Amino acid sequence: MRPPGFAHLGARIPITGFAYQWNSRLINPHYGWFTGYTALLAFMAGTAATAVALASVFASDIWKSPTHGDIVLFAAVAIAAAALINIISIRAVSAVNNTGVFFEIILQVVVFLAIFSCVLANMVVATRLTFALSRDKMLPGSALLGRVNATTRTPIASILLVAAVGIGINLLSAGVAANVVSICSVAYYFIYALTVGGAIYAYRKRNMPDHRPGDFSLGRWFVPVAVVAFVYAAAPSS
Repeated sequence: MRPPGFAHLGARIPITGFAYQWNSRLINPHYGWFTGYTALLAFMAGTAATAVALASVFASDIWKSPTHGDIVLFAAVAIAAAALINIISIRAVSAVNNTGVFFEIILQVVVFLAIFSCVLANMVVATRLTFALSRDKMLPGSALLGRVNATTRTPIASILLVAAVGIGINLLSAGVAANVVSICSVAYYFIYALTVGGAIYAYRKRNMPDHRPGDFSLGRWFVPVAVVAFVYAAAPSS
């Protein structure tokens, strides 16, 4: 679950790359770079870990006694499918994500869609972070990774990179999934703590941008809500 202050920040800095973009503008580019790279690694690994979780649940529906290789194959196909949906269009991503949220309430097809939507969501965030960092020339190969395809209007090179890293992580060893899940769990909370903490600092320094009329705002509740969110996010990562 993401801290509620993220909606407050998203309304003021609605730019792809979430924590990286917010912290770069609210604090400074160095703080943004650190947050962005941490988030990128976490969500790339999260894509791999969630795909393995999906494979662990459903591989037995295809193979009677699935081996590690079978699970890796299943996870690789899931990541490739998520990459394909990302490449096709942003609307396709939203449709699958919304379906996943809806189906979290019903049978076994439902569980598949719910977990797959998590794979897709991790890939979306990792892809957008890769694109945002590349657009600011902060990654090797930025000229290619920061390019948006004219037909699909999606950053295909960034999507393929995230997919390749995810598949690569799952090919490492049989025990990698549990380790990756543990690392991701801590890293996610750490990123949220960095972002909410930076937002509180920016607010105190009067660096928080105004929001457009009609956009979401916590108003005077921002500080108390952000402090609670920071404590909640920082506790598991300490």
